[in-house]
Amino acid sequence: MLTPAEAGRSARARRGIAVLLADDHEVILDGLRAVLARDDAITVVGAVHGVPELLDRIGRDQPDVVLVGASLLRVDDFRVARLLAGQRVVVATQDDSDELLVSAIAAGVSGYLPLGSPGEEFPRAIRAVAEGGAYLPAHVTKRVFESFQIIPLPDPSAPALLSLTEREGQVLRAIGQGRSNREIAREFEVSETTVKSHVSRVLAKLELRDRVQAALLAWRLGLVTAREAPEVVKPRGASA
Repeated sequence: MLTPAEAGRSARARRGIAVLLADDHEVILDGLRAVLARDDAITVVGAVHGVPELLDRIGRDQPDVVLVGASLLRVDDFRVARLLAGQRVVVATQDDSDELLVSAIAAGVSGYLPLGSPGEEFPRAIRAVAEGGAYLPAHVTKRVFESFQIIPLPDPSAPALLSLTEREGQVLRAIGQGRSNREIAREFEVSETTVKSHVSRVLAKLELRDRVQAALLAWRLGLVTAREAPEVVKPRGASA
């Protein structure tokens, strides 16, 4: 007769890769269920619409991967992703913008996948992340590497960097931290329009193409030394 622990392990083995879905739109949840149902090695253990329910279900269902819609994470500027420290998180997004990509990477997610991607990419992403890897679709990977390759490590005393105002330097660091324009505006108590102007000036002064390049530059300059995240949801096996 199996012990409770052995029975639990057997049940987990039978369910394969357990995935918890989260999004605030039922139609997106239905679509994600449908594409993941094509893979017999993946079991959707639940689908939730809000952050409190998501955090509760993670504790109860112990999913291997959380597949969450970017719209849900953006409710509080990706703080939810930081609350999921220790979880393997894949972001599914309708908005494949540079701002969102930088926010997702800085928040520590393991995968990033536009909802318009081919259906077979979703099980592929789940498998990669469940095995401890990371997943970006080819066009996103190309975008990141192109940005990285054309940004040399600059001299901190370079005129372009010295030309940044104190506030523009703060904005560059905030971009490196993955903060959205709305979150930066709240921190500095200015309008989002003002933040957009600061971002535009930073990109122009440093001759950067987009927000991804700005974030990569901030990381390479060491402006972002740590990505602090409150460990609200502890990884499986962590001590209490």
